[in-house]
Amino acid sequence: MSIRRVVTGVDDEGRSTVTVDGPTPGHLDLGRATYDEMWASESLPPSLGDAADPADVDRAVLAPAPGGVKWRVVTFAPSADVQRLTDEQVAAARGRFDDGGAMRDYRSGWHATHSVDFAVVLSGEIDLHLDTGAVRLRAGDCIVQRGTLHAWSNPGTEPCAISFVLVSADAAPDAE
Repeated sequence: MSIRRVVTGVDDEGRSTVTVDGPTPGHLDLGRATYDEMWASESLPPSLGDAADPADVDRAVLAPAPGGVKWRVVTFAPSADVQRLTDEQVAAARGRFDDGGAMRDYRSGWHATHSVDFAVVLSGEIDLHLDTGAVRLRAGDCIVQRGTLHAWSNPGTEPCAISFVLVSADAAPDAE
């Protein structure tokens, strides 16, 4: 999926304008998925005056900073393709990915973050795995992932794209 990112801002005369129009600078192939980093803020509320592009990254950081927010589009490869990744490909992908210790196993993808994640499936289908089972999600389905241990797997033959907004959250008392 080709992603066009349009960012607005204010020009030198104080008028609203488009400041960015094009592909995301933070497009990262992580083997099991590609990440298109759309925007991030280290704190809430975010500053509207920052000139730097927080999506211009060469390494994916899974969770937002404490008190922060991230927006990304993740395109999950079919599970059959993930299983064919070599150990070298997995190691190379891990080098471009900072999970902050949240990932139990990179190849399987089981992880939990201190965030509430709002997501919508844009295309394809995916299974959301939880301790108690899995649910199949398709284009148009929405998810509110509340810091629980989970994993994603794409049972299909086509990639599955999901838009995620991750908002930092306090850990649940039993998650510590």
